[in-house]
Amino acid sequence: MVFQPASAHLPTRVISTGATTSAVVSQNFLRASTRSKNSLTQIDSLRAAYPIKLLSPASANTASNHHQQQQQEQQEQPKKPIPTPPRIVYMITYGGGLLADDHPDLQLVISRYAKLLILGQGNTKIYKAPKPDHPPASQTLHSTVGPGALFLFLGPPVVACEDSNVFLRHEIVLQAQRRSYGRLSADGKTVLEDEEDEEDEEEELP
Repeated sequence: MVFQPASAHLPTRVISTGATTSAVVSQNFLRASTRSKNSLTQIDSLRAAYPIKLLSPASANTASNHHQQQQQEQQEQPKKPIPTPPRIVYMITYGGGLLADDHPDLQLVISRYAKLLILGQGNTKIYKAPKPDHPPASQTLHSTVGPGALFLFLGPPVVACEDSNVFLRHEIVLQAQRRSYGRLSADGKTVLEDEEDEEDEEEELP
């Protein structure tokens, strides 16, 4: 059984939780990346399904203004480029909140040197459950932040209505930048090991 609201971008799965109720479980994904440390961040992949909507406004003027400022800054101080602005994405829920049967799951991947700013609506309401023992609504976020990346999450505050129930979880994984080096072992053999790289590099990413 597949349920697809008229305003949804992708089909969503319906899982039966009782004789008269159904739970909408949506899988959402966003990947942000950049070609180098001083390049603008782009959205490589974005998919969203009811009850979550992800919006990234057009940044043509932002990119143009940034390049103009960077050229002017390089003329004054060639060795010190201005920082690139983060990519802005708005996370919005249909109807301004979550129903008791909504269970969105969002995965965010911020690649190396990318910059991402997540903003939200005024607030996210958690609506009243149909009955006291009804399973809670839930929202799970998984964020992976690459080496040298910047992740700013300013999501909307949660406003729980009376007799509502919700489970919220946000996992953030920070990836360390590592480099290999060789050392000489006791038997005279070279052993490769990894250590954290404390300095950011300027090379272009593949």
